[in-house]
Amino acid sequence: MALNATIGMGVNSAVQLSGSDSFSYVDMIMSGVMSAATTGKNIGTSEVINMGGAAIGSGIKGEDPTSSVIGAGFGSLGGSGTSAVISGALGSSVKAGASEAISAIGGSLAGEAVGNTVKGTLDEAEKTNKK
Repeated sequence: MALNATIGMGVNSAVQLSGSDSFSYVDMIMSGVMSAATTGKNIGTSEVINMGGAAIGSGIKGEDPTSSVIGAGFGSLGGSGTSAVISGALGSSVKAGASEAISAIGGSLAGEAVGNTVKGTLDEAEKTNKK
């Protein structure tokens, strides 16, 4: 659980630092909490937990949670699928602990990418609709 929290916070931080928006400590902390909370859970449960975490994080920051929650849902699906593919591809060729860590990192990266893309697309559509 602690390893997954560390991976989630590390990946979220790396993604944030590589982007143009200001760094959000709330997002980093929430990614760690959600990564720990979803450890060992199935995709449906993980999706609900991640979407709830996105809503809480948005609430803390005073933002409309809609885009973040939808992005977290799609990110959960993308991350879970990627993690399963990586784990299956590695199979027994590496030690179990290494396989779990590698698949968690890959899943986290994919989840961030998918979630951020969906959120960004929805945010842009909302800006266009307000004009």
